[in-house]
Order: sequence, then C-alpha cells, then structure tokens
Amino acid sequence: MIGVIAEKPEVANEIARTLSSDYNKKDGHIVCHDISMIITWCVGNMLELDDPEVFNPDYKRWDLSLLPMKWPVRFSPNPKTKKQLGLIKKSLSGTSKIINACDIDGAGEWIFWSCYEYCGFKQPVDRVLITDNNLIAAAWEKLKPGKDFYLLGQSEKARSIVDQRFGYNLTRALSAQAKKQGASETLNTGRVQAVFLGLVYRRELANANFKPTDHFIVSIDVSDGYDGVINNCKFVLNEEIPTNEEGLLTDKSIADTIQATVQGEPVKLAVIKSIEKSDEPPLPFDLGSLQGECARLMNLRPDKVLKITQALRDKKCITYNRTDSRYLTDEHHTEAPALLRTLANVDSFSELIDFTDPSRKTAAFNSKKVSAHHAIVPTQNISQLDSLSDVEFDVYCLIARNYILQFMPLRVRQVVTAEFVHSTGARFKGSNSAVMAHGWNALFLNDSDAEGMSIDEELADPIDVSNFIEGEDYTVVASDTKAKSTKAPPLYTIPTLLKEVTQTAKLVTDPIIKAALLEKDKDSTERGGIGTSATRTPILTGLLDRKFLIESKKKIKTSLVGRTIVEALPDVITTPEQTAIWSMQQRQIENGSLSVEQFVDDIEIFIAEQVEVIKQGIALPKELIHEQVTSSCPSASCDGNVTSKKGRFGTYYVCDTCNQNFQDFDGAPLDNQYEPCPTCGDNAQLKVGKQSSLYWRCSGCSSNFSYENGELLVPVEAKCPSCSSKATKVKSGWRCHGDCGFLEDLNGAPHIEICPQCNKDRMRNFFVNRDPKQGVSYRGCSDFKNCGYKA
Repeated sequence: MIGVIAEKPEVANEIARTLSSDYNKKDGHIVCHDISMIITWCVGNMLELDDPEVFNPDYKRWDLSLLPMKWPVRFSPNPKTKKQLGLIKKSLSGTSKIINACDIDGAGEWIFWSCYEYCGFKQPVDRVLITDNNLIAAAWEKLKPGKDFYLLGQSEKARSIVDQRFGYNLTRALSAQAKKQGASETLNTGRVQAVFLGLVYRRELANANFKPTDHFIVSIDVSDGYDGVINNCKFVLNEEIPTNEEGLLTDKSIADTIQATVQGEPVKLAVIKSIEKSDEPPLPFDLGSLQGECARLMNLRPDKVLKITQALRDKKCITYNRTDSRYLTDEHHTEAPALLRTLANVDSFSELIDFTDPSRKTAAFNSKKVSAHHAIVPTQNISQLDSLSDVEFDVYCLIARNYILQFMPLRVRQVVTAEFVHSTGARFKGSNSAVMAHGWNALFLNDSDAEGMSIDEELADPIDVSNFIEGEDYTVVASDTKAKSTKAPPLYTIPTLLKEVTQTAKLVTDPIIKAALLEKDKDSTERGGIGTSATRTPILTGLLDRKFLIESKKKIKTSLVGRTIVEALPDVITTPEQTAIWSMQQRQIENGSLSVEQFVDDIEIFIAEQVEVIKQGIALPKELIHEQVTSSCPSASCDGNVTSKKGRFGTYYVCDTCNQNFQDFDGAPLDNQYEPCPTCGDNAQLKVGKQSSLYWRCSGCSSNFSYENGELLVPVEAKCPSCSSKATKVKSGWRCHGDCGFLEDLNGAPHIEICPQCNKDRMRNFFVNRDPKQGVSYRGCSDFKNCGYKA
C-alpha cells in the first residue's frame, strides 16, 4: 500500500476521483482498492507551538522583569485537529511509501513534515507537485524525491517559531512598559503588523508635513510644415539651469526667457521614433489584487472578499483563492477553448466571448512563474452560479473578466517619441500616444483608475511622421510656460495599501537587502512583498478591528494607539528592512547554509536587544495615561486601599489587601454585593449598567433583575397566552421565554391579538402624547405603516 497525505480533504477527494475507479471513503481516509493506495489529509496546521507558560508558569504574568522570555521549541497537536492527526498515523502506519501531496510552498512542506515526524513515520517520501486539481494525473507522472523539499519546510518552521517569539516578547514589552508609565492599553504587535502600521504612519507624516513647491515647465509644439505636429515637447533641465534640491525649475523669469527664446524659432530634430505598441491586458487576479479591486469598486473589506472567494471555491466556481500568483501554467492555455465555451453560456459573458480568440496567448500563461498556486480563474462548473448572492456573483464576474481579457484583442497605440535641439543648446523631449484600437481596454473606458488604463482614452488618428527627418530644422508653432505645484503623497486606501505591501523593495535603501527582496519575488508580480495574500488579510482586518488603523472616507490612518505603537517600537521593526533580512536567512535555511537553531538564536538576540530599548521607556500620549485614584476598600471586612485601573470596559478598582476587583459607580468603587437568584438559586451580582444604573445579573442562568432600594426585585411572571411558556414582566411589556418574543401588556397581563383588518399580525398597545397636557392612548396594528388599523 502507498500512502498519500493531502493538505485538505477536498484535494484528497480529487486525487481519489482522478487516479482510482474503485475507492471508498472511511473515517479520516480514502481507500483506493484498484491502485493499492490510502489517501488521508490534514486540516491546515495539525501541530501548533506551545506557549511559554507551558514551560514556566511565571510567564503567565506580563512583567518587564521576565522579559525577554526564552523557552524551548515544541510543537503539540492542535486540539481542534488532534483526532485527524491520530487517524493519519493509524491509516498510514503500514504503508510502504508516503507521497506528499500538500500545497507546494513552504507552509505545505511544513504541514507534511511536521505530521510525518510527529507520527514517527520512517517510510521513503515522494513529492507530487499539484498546481491545479485538474492536472493531478499529469502531476502524478512526475513524482520527485520528497527529501529535495525538506529544507523548504524547515524554513517555514523557523519562520513560525520566530514570529511567535517576536509577537509574544514585543507585545508584552510594550504593554508592560505602557502600564508602568500609567497607561493600560494592550499594545499588540507582530512582525508584519508592525510594518503595516509603519507604512501608514510614515505616509501620514509625509502627507501632513508636505510643503508644496511651485515650479515651471516650458513646452513647445513643433510642426513639420504640413499636417504633422508633435505636441508638448518639454524642456530638458541641464546643469546650466539653476534648480532647487528636488531638481525643479522654480524661477519663472528663467522659464519665460526660455519660452521667448524658442517661440517661432527653428529647432533641429535630433531623434524621432514611431512604434506601434500592443498593450496586453491586466493579469488574472491573485488574492491581494482581487481584494484591492473589490475595495475600489465595491467597497468590500479584505476579510469579506476572502470569505466570498472561499464560498465560491467551496461551490467549485473558481480555483484556489488564497494564491499569491497572477500567472497561469501553459497547460491552462490548452484548456482555454473549453472554458471559454462554458463561460459563453453565462449571460453576463456571452457577448464578450464573441470577441475572444482562444489561440491568443498573453504573458499570463507562463509555467515558470507558477510555484505553489496559479492565479484565480473560473472553473468549468457554472451549475452553482444561480445560487450565488449578488455580491458573490459580482466578485465572480471580476475574476472571470480578468481571465476573459487574456483572449481579447490587444490595445494598439502609436507611440511617437522625439527630441529637438535649439541653436542655444536647449533640448526638448516629447512623447505622444494615440490609441488606434481599444481591444480589451474597451471594458475600462469609464474607469480611469483601472489597472492598465492609458491616459488617452479616445481613439485617435496616428501622427504622420513621414515628413519628420532627423537632422532637419522644424518650426516651433507654439510654446508655453505652465506653473505647477508638487503634490503631497496621498493617504493610503485599502487598495493602495494592499498594493504597497507587495512593493516594499522601493522603500529599502540598502542595495543588498533590496536585491534580496527582489530575488525573493523574481517569479511574481510582487517586488518585496511582506507576508502573503492570505496572511495579509487577517493582519489588516485585525488592525482595523482593534482600531489601530481607522478607515474614514476610504482613507486609512493610524489611531492614537496605532501611532503610539509605531513611535514606541524601534524603526528597524516598523520598516521593511528586518523582514527582508529574515527572508534572506530563510533562503539560507532552504539551501542548507543556515540551521533552524542558528536562525532562531540570531532572532532571539535581536528580540532581546529591542526589548531592552523598550524597557528604557516609550513615548506615551497624555490621552492614554490613566490618572490613578486611591480610596478605602468598600468591603466591610477589609481595611485596605483600592487603586483605580483602566481596563477594557472602563475604570475598575483593585484592593492592595484583599486583592478584590470592584466596579466603578459614579467615580467610586462599588462593594461586591450578591443576592440569591430567584430563577436558579445561584449568585446574582450587583452590576453597573448604562448611565450608571444598577441591576443584578446571575452568574448561573445569566438572567438580569431590576435593582430597587438596594434589593433584587423579584420578577413578575405569567403564562404566555400564545404558547403557554413562562412570560416575565419587563419595563415596557412582557418577554416570552418561548418563541413569541416581546408581548404587549394589557391590564397587567401579557396580551396578543390578531389584527382584525390585515389578519396577519398582533395588535400593539401604545401611548401617544398629542398634547403636553393630555395623552391619548390607542391600540394599533404592529404593521401600522402598511395596514393602518387602530382602535
């Protein structure tokens, strides 16, 4: 028997359906009788790192004196998937060989090898590289030695270890130091999260501190003496022209002099080129680019898009959704005719596909640029489209659109570049672009912000350059001096931030680190990406949910707490450089020149250094510093003092003698009072509600009771007239403990009555003040807006 471990149950099912014609599914595995194969599966990461307090109980306390924490590395079964891990061990224990069919990236390798080692397997391992569930049979013909990929898994193992150590130590250091300085906020941080915050924070500063610079641009239009004109040729600044530090011409008198000098004068054509350029369409989506497009067009948050694409994938409408790739394999191109024919049956695409040519092959089809996963594209399963919600179908249409674009005619432009020289030595360069055929770009003519759009959207006649000859003189028929002003770098939006974290190499000044970032992403559209498309989603969502980042009018800014975290952390953590260094070291693990242990040791030294910096003190805004109040303990049996603290739900008090916590009531500690619950007999505690109102809440049955003159008000009960369940008197009526919900009160009893006019709902009793001195009560239908009945 041969064993197979897939990363997900759906992949295991596809393997069985593809390779076997006689199989049956059992508990946690599939037996393929005709090919002597047992296929089992993981459910994501089957093992997780143990927390530090497992090894040292003192680490439960967030105490600066305990930082930095160091603890052994140990992976234990994830409680949620422990049963399946046991089934993997049991089902494959007698196999002669195991095939690794997990995802073909570092995470997939680690998922496999962590299970393999935990289960104590010793069988030889082969590796199957499945990039698409439709290509399983072809992949099975090209099995590779599993050991060749082992170090890739070790690199992922190392990353998970240091990310845990980084997050635990730095979060506790920031929070404990903040507490020491009088704040009580939990200042969460993580390796990638810190860079997200740093990017937004620095963009905010650059935007707020930006001072526009006025400058001038001189341009000319040159005619061939016939119908040919090359417009907007700009003056090329040189060393003889005084400029500011940004290399801009800021002296208007100089600009005016240049303009006046060349107006109506001949200029010599030094260089001219005219090419017909065919522009390819935007690539199919990966998760990040799809999230950006959905945020731009539909105002959907990244986590919502991830959820929608997961639903589409579960219904087999699209391929794998958590991909980082925007490319497709060459094999996908051979399947294009069949997929396009299928999509033509969808009303939204039928007319569009009439313009496609399945033989057309864009740069999107490149197997060398596909590693673990390919781009997100539609599948041939369109049977579920009618069951999609409107927003699911809209996202599906975007995915299908970018796939169909690959087979539409290319956009064709004439691009003319020219350089002219005046007798004074002044040089002018110009470039003109004329759209000759829209092609795929016809879909974006009303969307100037779309990816791949040209500034010139209108069809235009190409410029006749036949009369422009290099070395000949031509006349300046118009000249102009335009006053310009530099613009502040715009605040991020969700789409631009998601794009920025994939292009961080441009922010790195160290040439070695920049080269490492670019090398990492050489086969993708990213240029120094941090995190992955899948991991960026929960990070950005978490920052927004915790209010570390705030979205307002589609602009992303840091909150007070978010800014505090960035300012408290050393710059090396909030910029992309350290992530790039880690990436370089992970590549060394992959090629065998660095061990996991050495990598972890190096990062622990780095973490310790950063913790010591934080211990010296952090900058806290006064708004986060809680002014402590001290008073006597309200408990009659204690003569200690309480000190106010600021918690997640507001102010509370802690006694230094009895160690009890007390609620805040009108600026003073409230004694912990308890009464027996009249419903279940458990303890009901006196609580402070909204607007400093008091009530009782039972810790057993979670019932709430009114507070009256220091005592628990026993609720009035009656029988629901509809379902006979217990009904309890509440402030404005009665609450049925069955399924009837809220009931009206009529003469002190719960009341329900069918409306005599529309006969579909109950009547309500309510009171209307038509006059300040006189009230008028009446009963009316609960659907009064549509029914209008009252009595």
